[in-house]
Amino acid sequence: MSVVDASVWVSSLVTEDVNHDASRRWIDRQLSEGRPLYGPWILLPEVTGAVARRVGVGTLAQWVQHQIDGYLGQLLILDDLDEELARESARLAITLGLRGADAVYVAVAVRRGIPLVTWDRDQRERSAAVVPALTPADDLDLE
Repeated sequence: MSVVDASVWVSSLVTEDVNHDASRRWIDRQLSEGRPLYGPWILLPEVTGAVARRVGVGTLAQWVQHQIDGYLGQLLILDDLDEELARESARLAITLGLRGADAVYVAVAVRRGIPLVTWDRDQRERSAAVVPALTPADDLDLE
């Protein structure tokens, strides 16, 4: 179980991304082994927006939303950004110096007591004070 940042989802879906192969292998392994992946609901607009910006709006970006929708409720569990999570995210943004959306992913990891998986170096380094934080490649190297 891990909280998966949008950076990992985007790189797994954009074949031109430098981290595509590691991200795809990591996500595929998690899903094939039945390991739930977590995140906040902001994952949906973050991932679809990033893909649309990188490869153009249209069919691929819509396909990405369809892919994510297919995982929902089975192996992808998204937490609501309610007042409690928003306040915890704000606290983490202040104390760790995180960007707003990054703090939300960290808050989900803290709430659930599970690691954060991200390609964002700044997010990874800053969040390591409160949760285990690693890249998909780090996790693949562990086994």
